[in-house]
Amino acid sequence: MPAKDIGIDLGTRNSLVFSTGRGIVLREPSVVIYDKDTEKIRAIGEEARQMAGHLSSNMEVIWPIRRGVIVDYNVMEKMLKYFISQAMVNFSETEGQHQRAKRHYGN
Repeated sequence: MPAKDIGIDLGTRNSLVFSTGRGIVLREPSVVIYDKDTEKIRAIGEEARQMAGHLSSNMEVIWPIRRGVIVDYNVMEKMLKYFISQAMVNFSETEGQHQRAKRHYGN
């Protein structure tokens, strides 16, 4: 059963999700890749960081937090939902439930 309490540290470069009794259950870069043609998010977190250097002209790198301030609330909301869902999957996997999460970016 997932923890009832989590804490989230939204950092300019990295975000952490902490779960009561488990410690840090997720550590991901605070970055998103946005596809301007389809107007959808293509990648979040570590996957987005790895893609950042190899983008086509229709892709945009978005860092929704700058100098500790949220500058893009819509992207931030989607990134936060993704991080929470991934943290819950990570928590479940450590409990032996071994389930796969379908990526859902909120689009």
